[in-house]
Amino acid sequence: MISHDLKREPQKTMKSTVYLNSITSKNKDIIADFILNGLNKIGEEFPGVSGDKLLLKPNFVTGIKGMELACTSREMLEAVFTIAKDKNLKIFLGDSPGFGSVKGICKTLKIIDIVDHYGVKILEFKRGLRMHVAVNGRNIPFVTISDELKDFEHIINLPKAKSHLQMTYTGAVKNHFGFICGKNKPVIHCR
Repeated sequence: MISHDLKREPQKTMKSTVYLNSITSKNKDIIADFILNGLNKIGEEFPGVSGDKLLLKPNFVTGIKGMELACTSREMLEAVFTIAKDKNLKIFLGDSPGFGSVKGICKTLKIIDIVDHYGVKILEFKRGLRMHVAVNGRNIPFVTISDELKDFEHIINLPKAKSHLQMTYTGAVKNHFGFICGKNKPVIHCR
């Protein structure tokens, strides 16, 4: 889980602390305690104060049956929903899946019930903000990043660690690829 506080001033260099541990439980309360204890060990706490808008960015690749293991798990999502709800945050679940829609993937993953139970709003990244970027030293004329990101006080990245045919391994940084909207996404993905 990676959190971005969008109200902080951008820093020239960012210090990152990584805490690695394992958990085998699929119980949402045990997972929630595991998350909070891990944040405590690195001197952090779950972001937000009552009323803040929180965007959760899962890894929702596709809604194709049989591909569920490529997506952020129900148990992880429900644990984070629980923590955010306890803090009285306005919770949004957003992505720009490679195939399908966020709502369609929620149905395939059978998580619509918990999305409704916790009052989570589903967000499809559609509005784009064009940016000029360089990837591996090559200039890309523009990349369309989700303009919706600016509407949130906090963003939490909920990646799914897995192997990947084009990238070998994916994790937290690769999951940010879901912030890209539009037709450039598949082109950049293949670079």
